[in-house]
Amino acid sequence: MKYARAPQASAHEYDYSSAIVRPRRTVLAMRSRQKHWYALAALLVIGIVAAVSVIVPRVGDLLDGEPYPTADPDAVAARLQDRSRDLFLELGLPDPIVPGYNTLRSSRCKQTSLINSGRRDRTAIGVRHGWGVRNVDERTARAAMEKVAERLFDAGWKAGYAYDNEGPDWLEVGSRFEDPTTGDIVTVQWGSARQMIVVIVESTCARIPGDHAKAAGGSFDWSTSTPFAMPR
Repeated sequence: MKYARAPQASAHEYDYSSAIVRPRRTVLAMRSRQKHWYALAALLVIGIVAAVSVIVPRVGDLLDGEPYPTADPDAVAARLQDRSRDLFLELGLPDPIVPGYNTLRSSRCKQTSLINSGRRDRTAIGVRHGWGVRNVDERTARAAMEKVAERLFDAGWKAGYAYDNEGPDWLEVGSRFEDPTTGDIVTVQWGSARQMIVVIVESTCARIPGDHAKAAGGSFDWSTSTPFAMPR
């Protein structure tokens, strides 16, 4: 007896018996994971954009630095001298100011950028007025410093630092005060070696206005007159 051969599947026919039919629940899970990754990718992009927006300005600060505030150096010098005059009258010292220690000078400021911090900024200066009185003993000096502290604290100034150093045959005392409004600094010092009290009033660095005659970087020199210097 001859048996008929079973027909073979055509090469163009698909064998559905080998196909994997995924349950609907599995398909939904895959779509959920895809959405999860899309959300993570979006958050990553947002984070990168935010980081760039923060880093780029800081790079500019590293290269150029934040500019100093603008202030007329002549006006600053006048303000410092007014402060010096008030302190001098407040102290009531017996002797006049020593002419050689009555100075009003400007100093160049360093660039604010971290990369060029060692260089001078030709467009910004600080102003410093210093004066001293000789023949002041320890008792008078300490009383004077207490007067300065009381006067400045009443005006809203803050304490900077204070020191009281003593050796076998020497004594040095001093204190520093800062004005939170203007940034001005007052330093009072006394030493037993010279028996002289020294007061220094100085400003923070400020950029010279562009319309000032010496905005391009010229030197600032003020004439001095006893007991205080006046800007010219």
